[in-house]
Amino acid sequence: MAEEKQDATQPAAKAPAEINDAPPDVESQIRTAMRSRVDFFKDQADSLTFEGVRRVLEEDLGLEKFALDVHKRFVKQLLLEVGRSLPFRLRNFSYCLGNFA
Repeated sequence: MAEEKQDATQPAAKAPAEINDAPPDVESQIRTAMRSRVDFFKDQADSLTFEGVRRVLEEDLGLEKFALDVHKRFVKQLLLEVGRSLPFRLRNFSYCLGNFA
């Protein structure tokens, strides 16, 4: 009778295996896919659009077309962050999109 009831407001602790098997959240997946495409985006800087970036990332992540449209703001923010760390051509592109998008 010395059993303690688990507090309903406290989440149950996950076993270490469950934590490691959990899929990364969508933003982490987008960030990883974006990093793997930096060179591609740099080469396409003159014709790159936020929509085009989302379509490429959707393909890379195996998602349906338009699946990342609900993450427009995050993808834009991430692309602008990546753009700031790239050569001038993309930085200039990122600046222009930041002012008009």
